[in-house]
Amino acid sequence: MITRRLRLLACVIFLGAILTGPALSADDHSRARTLFTLCTACHGQKAEGNPALMAPSLAGMPAWYTSRQIEKFNAGLRGNHPKDVHGMQMRSMARLLTTSNDIAAVAAFLEDMKPRAGKREVRGDPDAGKTAYITCMACHGPNAEGNPLTGGPPLRHLEDWYFMAQIKKYQQGIRYADPVRDPQGATMAAIAPLLQDDQMVKDIITYIRTIPVPVPPETK
Repeated sequence: MITRRLRLLACVIFLGAILTGPALSADDHSRARTLFTLCTACHGQKAEGNPALMAPSLAGMPAWYTSRQIEKFNAGLRGNHPKDVHGMQMRSMARLLTTSNDIAAVAAFLEDMKPRAGKREVRGDPDAGKTAYITCMACHGPNAEGNPLTGGPPLRHLEDWYFMAQIKKYQQGIRYADPVRDPQGATMAAIAPLLQDDQMVKDIITYIRTIPVPVPPETK
């Protein structure tokens, strides 16, 4: 039993190292800053996002998630529906990042940026949202912190408008994923219809706002 637990722990540590990745070197940081200028027209100079362009904030998003999404755009797994105009625009821009090193560098650069607090635009019932969030917990974590092992991104810093827009895309089949090539997206496409209406989504968003952000322990 102990041996089995040790093997499991080693596996988790190994996967965590892969998903987190090494810190950026000075050269990588410089290259990433240059590459990031490709993103600023839509996502802003500080990656704060722009709802007028339907461009979400990217600051502070974990590198494992951002890099995976760029790869999906490049592979045609996102931005491939004719009704997803903004997704198609992002797909064309993502293709400018031509190597895995460039993708990893930009993703790490964005992760190091301070998350931007988006404008709160919806109001719901946090108690109802807490109950509804049970549907999301397995993939996105009990505190909406995200889960790299399931591919569920953190939901804490998502803007209200972007949260709701993506749910609608999944519900309408505009953002659908190949279950073989994109199992995470396919899972979300199956879960989204369980959110019965806009009010339920607003309730979940409101509940997520009430979850306290853990404070890292002080280092001596």
